Amino acid sequence: MDGHGAALRHVSTDGRPPAAEEDLLVLGVHLGLLRAIGCREVTAEVGGEAVARTDGGWDRGGVGRALGAGATAAWYIARSGWEERRHAPPQAGAPDPRGAPAVTFDACAEAAALAGLFAEDPARHLTLAEAAGALGLSPRGL
Repeated sequence: MDGHGAALRHVSTDGRPPAAEEDLLVLGVHLGLLRAIGCREVTAEVGGEAVARTDGGWDRGGVGRALGAGATAAWYIARSGWEERRHAPPQAGAPDPRGAPAVTFDACAEAAALAGLFAEDPARHLTLAEAAGALGLSPRGL
């Protein structure tokens, strides 16, 4: 890691290499979190290809080249600087000040059960079929 960036490698906990889609999803979560805590002009390279722009968008050509090379687990994330952001804890029932919609599972028992399943062990690797089976549903039903 240098002053404004870090080289990272995405690995799984079960020894199987993560799928390319999972690599990019996890990278996107990291980038979003870095931006949310105050990192400025966050960019990312995947397998040496520029994939995330400072405006928060993705470079589709870079993503395509990284996918084509099968090199989606090696990342370099950089930022230009930092600005401290302080957020007051939300008041119960108040709308999110950043405009995020409120998420509730009151109207969908299946969504609530699925959220509970993930809350039990967030690091657990579940396939769609395993999650559906644990909830007594078919994969299509889930």
